[in-house]
Amino acid sequence: MRYATALNIAPRLLSTDQAITYLGGMIGRETFMQHVAPHCRRIILSPRNFGWLREDLDRYLDHLAGIERKPDILPRPEPNMLEAILPP
Repeated sequence: MRYATALNIAPRLLSTDQAITYLGGMIGRETFMQHVAPHCRRIILSPRNFGWLREDLDRYLDHLAGIERKPDILPRPEPNMLEAILPP
């Protein structure tokens, strides 16, 4: 976290306390775990270290606010050359 802050980069992965602060800091851990966490991916970095994706928190708030998000449009992947020439 210190490294990201030193570079002025917003982290994608937030601890539970950071996620609560990011959401406005108006709820406690128990409320976060009961109402927010089920709607967000828990990313496990190690057995004792995990966090929440900032994008999932944004999506959850957008849902609560009634803001409809457009799906991300990704370019179509190029076919694998072997798949293109070998029969299935």
